[in-house]
Amino acid sequence: MREWSSRIYEDSANPLALIWEVIKSSGVDSDDLLHKMGLRIWDDPIDLPTFNRCMRILDPTLTDQ
Repeated sequence: MREWSSRIYEDSANPLALIWEVIKSSGVDSDDLLHKMGLRIWDDPIDLPTFNRCMRILDPTLTDQ
């Protein structure tokens, strides 16, 4: 599965790589990351709109496209 999924996207278009870069560039640890995004460790898994909101908190330049 890992090999197959790594072939779907070029590195620059890989959404997981983008998420990692945004989080890494925010310079926070996992606890600070949750706090900054307004989440708690015991919250239910987030849905797409919540995920988008959280990513925009970390990087306001992100768009839906």
